[in-house]
Amino acid sequence: MNTCLSLKKSIDEMRKKSNNPYSFYKGDEHYTEELGCEGCYQYDPVEYRITSVCKISEETINTILTKIYPTLNITDLKKRIK
Repeated sequence: MNTCLSLKKSIDEMRKKSNNPYSFYKGDEHYTEELGCEGCYQYDPVEYRITSVCKISEETINTILTKIYPTLNITDLKKRIK
């Protein structure tokens, strides 16, 4: 089980208690010297929330587009928009 280096708690346990949809906003549960604790909700709650809102928005847009236009290739559409 992965634990927080400072709090000694399960990462998913902390995520669930705070009702956060993602475990990390950057990286994953594997600690690296490069990132350190960056990416964890506990490291930067504000950045975590901003990134989560962006991810949720993207997922919502993709879900709606897929339901409205089932044959639409979302990846191609995004390339056209940019």
